[in-house]
Amino acid sequence: MGITFIPIVAAVGITFDYARVAISKSDLNSALDAAGLAAAGRLYEPKETLEVLAQGFLDQNLDDAPFMVGDKPLQILSKTDETLRVAARAKVRTTVMGLFGVQEVDLYSEAEFTRKVMGLELAMVLDTTGSMAGSKLSTMKTAAKDMLATLFGAQQSSEHLRVALVPFSDMVNVNATRPDWRGDRLDFSVDASVPPDSGDPFDRADQDARIRQHHYGTDWAWIDVTGEALYNGWNIDDHRYVERNGNGGVNYRTARIYDSAYTDEPFEFGTNKKGDRIVQGGKFVPCSHRNAKGCSYEPLRNDHLWLYAKLDAEWLGCVESRPIVDALGVTRDLDISVEPPNASDPDTLFVPSFHADGGGGGFHSYMTDRNEFGTGNGPKVPEDDMDRLSFLNKYYQADAKIDDDGGDGGPNRNCGRPVTPLTDDRQGLENDIDALQANYSTNIPEGLAWGWRMLDPQPPFTAALPYGTRDSQGVKWEKAIVLLTDGENWTDRRRYNSYGFHHEDRLTGPEGENDPAAAMDKRLAKLCERVKQAGKDQGGDGIRLYVIAFRMSGTAAQDLFKPCASEPSYFFDADSNEDLKLAFQRIASDLARLWISE
Repeated sequence: MGITFIPIVAAVGITFDYARVAISKSDLNSALDAAGLAAAGRLYEPKETLEVLAQGFLDQNLDDAPFMVGDKPLQILSKTDETLRVAARAKVRTTVMGLFGVQEVDLYSEAEFTRKVMGLELAMVLDTTGSMAGSKLSTMKTAAKDMLATLFGAQQSSEHLRVALVPFSDMVNVNATRPDWRGDRLDFSVDASVPPDSGDPFDRADQDARIRQHHYGTDWAWIDVTGEALYNGWNIDDHRYVERNGNGGVNYRTARIYDSAYTDEPFEFGTNKKGDRIVQGGKFVPCSHRNAKGCSYEPLRNDHLWLYAKLDAEWLGCVESRPIVDALGVTRDLDISVEPPNASDPDTLFVPSFHADGGGGGFHSYMTDRNEFGTGNGPKVPEDDMDRLSFLNKYYQADAKIDDDGGDGGPNRNCGRPVTPLTDDRQGLENDIDALQANYSTNIPEGLAWGWRMLDPQPPFTAALPYGTRDSQGVKWEKAIVLLTDGENWTDRRRYNSYGFHHEDRLTGPEGENDPAAAMDKRLAKLCERVKQAGKDQGGDGIRLYVIAFRMSGTAAQDLFKPCASEPSYFFDADSNEDLKLAFQRIASDLARLWISE
């Protein structure tokens, strides 16, 4: 009995040791897979750097392995632009087998990882507001370029990868200067030989024709160049002020003085002789007023590109949000829509931004506020801060110009760096990321809306493929957006953003909110759902929406931004610069389609 008992005990002990070895081998395989995936996401790095990175992941994942002893060395066996082969070794201390001279069992694991970006169109929607200045901005730039490195690998371009950049703050600058992946550039060409304000002063149609002749580039077709859209000129009212006495006195609202004239005839500049063109100064009076010496009947215009011409200034490329409710009172949500612009439906066109000149009360001021027609004396006209903001006369003075000390941007204030359309030019994308600057306030729905438009095949940007495209190589194309912000939607009553000024009620009226920021939150929530569903009715899978909340305090990150992401794992609450880099890397690895091939 005793003789047979010893082999039985030995057999049980050896079985126990083999179980420990099997468990440890499984642990080693899993840890090597995780380490290899992490390294394969950075194939652009040198082999030595990747070995250090992978070794760190391996050690971390095996830190609690119960039966392993000693070091677990990892080695990169081979590395190409698309593949990575790695191996790792470990030792397991035995129990009963040690009685038979086997103190340790060596383990070895090997795996190969293949990296390939399937068809991907990606829009990176990046917060460039003032709060991003400093280390936040520099970290974002580094993380964004690291993402490009992961996706492009060692290549400078890829036939199955296209990336767009949409920097946003108060507005989005759509005047892209870089060509898209097809080599097509936006065409906002102008004919300097035809000044836009050179049309017949008595004929609005002739003026419109000259304006269109000046703005002859093909992409002006989706811009409201002649003031037909609902909000073009909304801040600057051509019928709001008239001269009380015709002698330089205080201007008042039309309804207080000339109510009948307001309804019966337009207000014009008085001139010394009927038919004279306005070449210098003038007074706003109805042509029927006793102080009018004669009338030119020159129609006064307040549309934005016309006012840029009056100031001899260039529009840089920012646009306003399209109406939530159109001119007929119909709710259309055009601000968060990809409905293409159509000249026969002016509210679908995009209105060039124009920051009206203010004269106090904290509004942006870039023109003179005293005696608008330049005689050198006289009171501010008009007296009220809001009235001065809407005052049209100043743009018609003979020497109308932007003061040298008028602050940044003049009518282009709050307009940041332009977008980059879908491109496969890695170096160009990196250059555009490096050029980003942090300024102004936070308007997230406007940024995300333009990110969506970058991925939609309809105008204004048309470089995107149709939803659900499978190309001639059998590759199915997917669409994704990475939205990064470091703060909640914010504005104040003096802040002009793509939704205009607070007092216009573009947001508060339709949304039923007294707080425009809360209204923007509602726009964002509705937009997120639209983006995630985009293209599903056209054979696509929707747009994969990743959201990064960067160093945000309070509950907004969870309450507002987490539901915006396509799924919970696509939301990243990055509390530090290192967390931001990790978030970008995890997204890049997910998009890069890394898999274990052996």
